[in-house]
Amino acid sequence: LPELRPYQRRAAYWMLKRERGDPITLGNKEESQFISPLSISVGFLDSASKMFFNPFSGNISLAPECFAPRIPGGILADEMGLGKTVELLACIFSHRKPAEDEISTFDGSPVTDD
Repeated sequence: LPELRPYQRRAAYWMLKRERGDPITLGNKEESQFISPLSISVGFLDSASKMFFNPFSGNISLAPECFAPRIPGGILADEMGLGKTVELLACIFSHRKPAEDEISTFDGSPVTDD
């Protein structure tokens, strides 16, 4: 297997932490929810009540849509030729399942390697 360069190793480590939801890279989990800027407040004609409409998703609700302040994932935006494909493959290979002696099929019956 090829060895990653130091900057590729840092990028792969960063991607893993973002995927796993590391509290250090994602921020404090106890933070409050934010109201989505896509929700438009619409007042009812016959009362002082309001409803919230999201024109992008089509959702209508009596409470505004909320979302978490931190979102796992990110953008890998290295310069061309620095090995983004290798970094991505390193991230994928870090999630490999441990090798087992038996591989099961969809119906649950074991299949042995002969």
